[in-house]
Amino acid sequence: MAPGVSWHCGRPRAAGGDQLLAVPCSFSIMVSYYGLVLDLQSLGRDIFLLQALFGAIDFLGRATTTFLLKFLGRRIILASFQAMAGFSILVNVLVPQDLQTLRVIFAVLGKGCFGISLTCLSLYKTELFPTPLRMTADGLLQSVGRLGAMMGPLIRMTHQALPLLPPLSYGVIPIASSLVLLLFLPETQGFPLPDTIQDLESQKSAAARGGQREVVITESTWF
Repeated sequence: MAPGVSWHCGRPRAAGGDQLLAVPCSFSIMVSYYGLVLDLQSLGRDIFLLQALFGAIDFLGRATTTFLLKFLGRRIILASFQAMAGFSILVNVLVPQDLQTLRVIFAVLGKGCFGISLTCLSLYKTELFPTPLRMTADGLLQSVGRLGAMMGPLIRMTHQALPLLPPLSYGVIPIASSLVLLLFLPETQGFPLPDTIQDLESQKSAAARGGQREVVITESTWF
């Protein structure tokens, strides 16, 4: 049997196929993140204050992610905060331009949610893939994320012709990605890092049965 291939129902199946659904997750976070942070001029005149608020909420969000990871699963945190960020952007579409304070509040909330999502993703992606595929998968996710970072400002350029397209895209894409996370990607909290394809398949089977998670301190993260 070729490396990285397992048999399922009598047919060969590439191992880690479900894990590749993390690719749209990485893309969606970055495309909406840069679409939000590069459009400060629409949130008010004092862009320096906005930068300070964005930096403060980003620091606070990333600092609290470690504590959230101790009590909640990776998948739940990533999906929920992605969805919250998307809804924050969509709600801002409905807020009138003269209510700048309220628009800034929703924008800052979305920025904080993206910060938590990015921190959680950096941990989650290392736990999704077995050791032989981990670095290759990490490089793929980073490349797709950078593609999203380039697409974000390009979508913003359509604002003149289609004013609602950029905010709707930045809001809908992360919400759709959060649904993919909840429906298809596994939870990795409490499991040791998979060393082989067989370890990955065993963890997926154990999670599907709802069995007791094996905790190997020397191989898994403490949170």
